[in-house]
Amino acid sequence: MDPGRRIVWRLRKIIPLPARLSLVLSPTPDGVMIRHAITAGWQRIGRVLDPLLRLYFTPRFTADLDAHVHTEFPLLRDYLRKRPAASGREGPAAAGNQEPN
Repeated sequence: MDPGRRIVWRLRKIIPLPARLSLVLSPTPDGVMIRHAITAGWQRIGRVLDPLLRLYFTPRFTADLDAHVHTEFPLLRDYLRKRPAASGREGPAAAGNQEPN
């Protein structure tokens, strides 16, 4: 994958959790297509705890996330279209270019 085409956030509360939100950005003739995915699960021996994740990542969670994305992504599109192109990378439009903590 080309650099700058994927953003991954690791979920954490007090400790890092075995879940990540990924956004894959693909250019299109009209702008950018954004594909989102959540991956969750431990590696090695921690895999025995994976069924506990299903208590949180339920089919309802999946449906709610999908509805949220269908609501928010178009708003993001409209918000970014209203903003003039920044020459100096400042402001909220440039915030997406920063590396997550």
